[in-house]
Amino acid sequence: MDALPTAMHELLRQIEDLLRRHECVYEANGVELARLKLDSDPEHFWSLIDSDEWWGGPESISSVDLAVRSGFSPQGRKDSRELRRLLTEVHDAMLAQGLNNPHALIIVAEFRKWAASRI
Repeated sequence: MDALPTAMHELLRQIEDLLRRHECVYEANGVELARLKLDSDPEHFWSLIDSDEWWGGPESISSVDLAVRSGFSPQGRKDSRELRRLLTEVHDAMLAQGLNNPHALIIVAEFRKWAASRI
């Protein structure tokens, strides 16, 4: 297995774990589905990652706010920052694959602003 799938498996595993920890079952299942496709069907994997399920609005994986879900607990805020960091890495991998999702671009730009502001 080369470096990209190995690193992507780990990214997705971490995202899935965070979502499951906060009982975001539907979103965690979407991440798990993508992770399972990574080795068996890479083209389908990238189409899953580059979809509205990940970046398309209030029901998407990228819209999950673990801080809100946790009642703004310290751990929830920390997990929310970590989720945004991991999703930014997924987006960077998408760009490296030539996938330029306009929704993801806007969302990740906001994530980067929040990270810079320590939100």
